Amino acid sequence: MTRSTPAGFGLCVLALSIGSAIAAPHAGGAVSVVLTPSYEKSMQEIGSAVRLTMRNDSNKPVRMLKWQTPFYGLNHDLFDISVGGQEIEYVGAWYKRGAPGKDDWMVLKAGESRSIDVDLSEVYPFQASGQYEIKFSTLVNDYDEKLLSKAGSANEMQSFPLVRWVDGSDQFMQSDAGLDASLGVKALNPTPTFESCSTTRQSQLNTALNSARSYGVNADNYFTSKTWSTVTTRYRTWFGTATSSRFNTGKSNFDKIENALANTRITFNCSCTQNYYAYVYPTQPYRVYLCNAFWSAPNTGTDSRAGTIIHELSHFDVLANTDDVAYGQTAAKSLANSNPTKALKNADSHEYFSENTPAQN
Repeated sequence: MTRSTPAGFGLCVLALSIGSAIAAPHAGGAVSVVLTPSYEKSMQEIGSAVRLTMRNDSNKPVRMLKWQTPFYGLNHDLFDISVGGQEIEYVGAWYKRGAPGKDDWMVLKAGESRSIDVDLSEVYPFQASGQYEIKFSTLVNDYDEKLLSKAGSANEMQSFPLVRWVDGSDQFMQSDAGLDASLGVKALNPTPTFESCSTTRQSQLNTALNSARSYGVNADNYFTSKTWSTVTTRYRTWFGTATSSRFNTGKSNFDKIENALANTRITFNCSCTQNYYAYVYPTQPYRVYLCNAFWSAPNTGTDSRAGTIIHELSHFDVLANTDDVAYGQTAAKSLANSNPTKALKNADSHEYFSENTPAQN
């Protein structure tokens, strides 16, 4: 809903909160992003409550993925938040989505403005009392009219920071759960636990988990057998140009993922009915929520059930702490070429490296 600024709102706050960003090049214009304290009466005294306004300042429509905005829920890491110089991590759900389709895009018409009030404490832990610096920051993908399911290169969209005092709470507690076994202890293969899963789905999940374990071993063996200077097309396709540091990051990620697959008891929850593949909360290992798209996926191969398990495990803070920077093989390959460092933070990149379809050496 679009709302105007109430009369008398202090200019000093506006000076802190107005921000702008250039939209993806396809839009042919700019989108300005403004953060202010929330004006909703029920949220006025909540320091973590903000109003975000996006305005299309161009004379052409601007299209962006719905999950790259807060207008469809806080189900993605969309804000940079810090207090006392310490970054506050997103603790909401990380979803595995398919490659974007036509219905996944939001359109801002020329000159259109949209606003929404959100309480960021729903997905960011505001535990400490203090001055919080809050900034909207996300990647906006190019929109291809002819290839609606494919998002191209991503451009960063940011606001200027908003500074707010927040009275801290203990609402969120970081999980201190670690790996159930130290690295190097292999193949205990504990039986998973199930929540709201039918007998048929339990059987399907056991099959998918065994396949994911095979993927994990294969991916881990790849990194064990290579150095940064001897990587092959398989690595470069999903993670781009190798350096010693980036290669070691990938190796560490797959060491931990493979160990978790072999030595931790994973809980699968089958209660989700949304049209995603799956999601997890990164601070809550090792519970994985399976959604509709998971059950229609093949057991192995591209965007498979086995690959989805690896995708979701990579999100856990105690494992690879990945984000969802790009969805789908096309976008993941583009990311590897344009930003290898971000490719190593991308969950789909880890999944596609593990699935290795079509097979590459």
